[in-house]
Amino acid sequence: MQSTAQLWLIYRMTNSPALLGIFGFASQVPILFLASVGGYFGDRFNRHRGVICTQIAALILSFVLAALTLLGVVLVGQLLGFVRLVRLIRLCSNSICPLPAEGLVTKLPHSQ
Repeated sequence: MQSTAQLWLIYRMTNSPALLGIFGFASQVPILFLASVGGYFGDRFNRHRGVICTQIAALILSFVLAALTLLGVVLVGQLLGFVRLVRLIRLCSNSICPLPAEGLVTKLPHSQ
């Protein structure tokens, strides 16, 4: 939903389908280059801590973008940076644990 909202904001700010395509492509670039590196770190480090850290980082970026948008001071260049950072965080989160709930539920103690 966040990706759709960001692309909608870009189109609303610029009214340019070409810029919308460029932003859509730019959001996929981190996956192209960093997927294997993220998988390596996901296998080597604590999944729980990684999921918590990536979700907190995504939350902070979302609040900053929301504040800039509501204040009316967000620029297209800033939005491109946010799109890349949010996608990078999502990549890290998915590499650490593709389905956070599924990956962490197996680690929880069973109560009987």
